[in-house]
Amino acid sequence: VVQVYSGGSIHLCDEPELPTKPDKSVGIVRNAIIGALAGAVICALIIIIRDSARNTVRSQEDIQNKLQLNVIGEVSQVPSGDRELLITDKACGFAFVETYKAMRTKLELLNGRRGYKSFVVSSAEANEGKTTVAVNLSLALAQNGYSVLLVDADLRKPSVLKNLGISNLSGNGIADVVNGAIKYIEKYKIFVLAGDESITDPTEVLSNAKTGEFIAAAREKFDYIIIDTPPVGIVADAAICAKYTDSSIFVIREDVFPVPAILEAVSDLTQGGTDLAGCVYNISTDRSKGGYG
Repeated sequence: VVQVYSGGSIHLCDEPELPTKPDKSVGIVRNAIIGALAGAVICALIIIIRDSARNTVRSQEDIQNKLQLNVIGEVSQVPSGDRELLITDKACGFAFVETYKAMRTKLELLNGRRGYKSFVVSSAEANEGKTTVAVNLSLALAQNGYSVLLVDADLRKPSVLKNLGISNLSGNGIADVVNGAIKYIEKYKIFVLAGDESITDPTEVLSNAKTGEFIAAAREKFDYIIIDTPPVGIVADAAICAKYTDSSIFVIREDVFPVPAILEAVSDLTQGGTDLAGCVYNISTDRSKGGYG
């Protein structure tokens, strides 16, 4: 030090001495370090084993590799508080809105290539965000000038009207179709067939030939039909509705349900021969992709 920094000086406080007994503090520190490292390794192994056992979907790549399914959109997680997430609300953010516009473009391409106009939206289980996806796809299509019919076919737990923030319509939705229950919502420029009351025999209503006839007739009147259905992994309603439509859209929420359960639900949804347009990877927490704007 004195050689490097000119003008410095060194004072020797204590002469070094040979130790007369082991320094226990060195062993304590060493053991603490080893213990900490061992703990970290164990925690890492637990996480690896847990994630392997859960076998959930945690990225778009998981959907493509584990499920061999096409992804038509990835919707990032958006803090919502008590409000519903709608692309008409700028507070949802640029990325949220643009994701639905991109998915709209893919539906337009499907329409152009294959003539697809009617789509069932479902998921494996509840709380995956399928109704939010169905509503926002309808709004996105309507914003491009299309005539869109949004149908709430979840007759056990209808929630389309709640998502749209509409409380002045009532009834049983598609169960009331013979009574002219389709309403035009000027605020959103879409047509809605939805109720706010559950019914006791939803499967029988949806299986009725009149339901299929109605959807076929509506297909001639509207540019697009989006049908929100119950989770296909819980009840058969979504699979029934899928038989009446051109294609289906499957919503998968990040890191919630195991891959085998998702595969079984997709199989149930498409068992009638209905084409699967693709999956929506929903409520994604991946912040690495960035964004434009």
